[in-house]
Amino acid sequence: MRLIMYSSSSHQRIGYVFSVLIFFCTLLCFSSAQAANAEKNNSVNKESGKELEELYLTTIVQAYQELASNPAFTVESPQFNILLDKVKTAHKNRNPEQVLGLLVNNMNVIKGSYANKQIPDLIKIALQNHAPGVAQQIRITIETQAPRAIIATCDYEIAKYLAQQNDWDGALTILKTLDLSTELSSINADNAFIIWGAALQHTKKHRQALDYYQRVKADSPLYPLAQLDTALVYIRQDWWTDAQISMQNAVKANGEKFNEFTNRVYTTLGFSQLQQGFYRNARDSFRKVKIKSEYADQALLGLGMSALNQEDFVGAFNAFDQLKKRQQPTTAVEQSYLMAAFTLVKLKQNKSAAAAYAEAQVYYEGKVNFFSNIENQIATLADNDLQPLIINLTKEGFKESPESNAYIVQLNTLSKLLSYPLSERTKSNISIAYTKTIAAYKATTKTNLDSRLSVLTSYLNQSRFGLTKLYDTP
Repeated sequence: MRLIMYSSSSHQRIGYVFSVLIFFCTLLCFSSAQAANAEKNNSVNKESGKELEELYLTTIVQAYQELASNPAFTVESPQFNILLDKVKTAHKNRNPEQVLGLLVNNMNVIKGSYANKQIPDLIKIALQNHAPGVAQQIRITIETQAPRAIIATCDYEIAKYLAQQNDWDGALTILKTLDLSTELSSINADNAFIIWGAALQHTKKHRQALDYYQRVKADSPLYPLAQLDTALVYIRQDWWTDAQISMQNAVKANGEKFNEFTNRVYTTLGFSQLQQGFYRNARDSFRKVKIKSEYADQALLGLGMSALNQEDFVGAFNAFDQLKKRQQPTTAVEQSYLMAAFTLVKLKQNKSAAAAYAEAQVYYEGKVNFFSNIENQIATLADNDLQPLIINLTKEGFKESPESNAYIVQLNTLSKLLSYPLSERTKSNISIAYTKTIAAYKATTKTNLDSRLSVLTSYLNQSRFGLTKLYDTP
């Protein structure tokens, strides 16, 4: 699909650019609170993923059993508060292998404290270290004795993690076993309603999602977020008036605070106004987004698109040029190179437009070459090369999928365990688990890189086409 179509009609060209860019921008802005905007990567199917998860759990448990007397994984006294403090310290210091070792080797302490209301905190920390198997072990350890409210909170934490990993079916399966209004705290219940709504939206059941968002009451701290998610449902249903009311409710409920949530609302509102053809209103909304916000690039792109549709080509170029100069590794900045060149054509500055298309071509070639090289490196990735590769990808704005992020943490944990005094058999099993996990990481990341390269190659081809078209124009 092309971002730019050359035809005799100015409005057709602008409208076409607008419609496609709206797709990209809504992909960036109109996300639910809990999930990454991308669809879950399917390079490793669910059954394979479960097998890998079980292998990881079995492997680390075997290692920790051998390290049961190691001071790093023991507590001075079998008391829950001492265990919790040591786990929190290890987590704060980013030592996942110590966190999990403390949990695995002290299940007896957890079992003896089955009524402690902070047990869900341990499950939350285990999940933050991407060890759902360990979290499940904690839950199983206390399930026959613990009060229902503690079990329900543990289940809620697991469901929340599954939602963050884009396993919406898994999250819903758990949430359906809970009485959210009576078994969870009010804030957790409200967040669970939002997760439920997001899960329904990901299965295209937008109207059903409304019911869950609307269960979050106006006095809840999560009410602004629920209202924004409600607006997204209305947008997808083309219910513009209702969407605008919900976004106004979100801003009002957020109070005097002008924070990233407010920036997000105004960015979303701007694109919805742009989509409806209210270009002046859209420009006003985009201008309210703070320049230091993480949404600033998207707002500048929207500002330029609004001006372009008003045929304010000078205003449009200024927005795209400012965006381009920010040099942030974002999709909006990448798009700005094409849009700035296109706007110069509209201004009949063909010489400057040709230079802009040439600049865009060089820019996209650099991006394509970078990600192509990274893709080749992944194919022959050595164990000790993983971290530098991740750093390079992050610098270029590449966002790992939730699945890939979990693999990275698990690979780090397995790698660190090899530094402990373990039997050769256990070390061999760790190496096997590492090999299988890094293979899954490579497959997932390659799929994401292929998608990234496809978009960048499209931009590159459009810049070449725009330059050629200029030269062909009398």
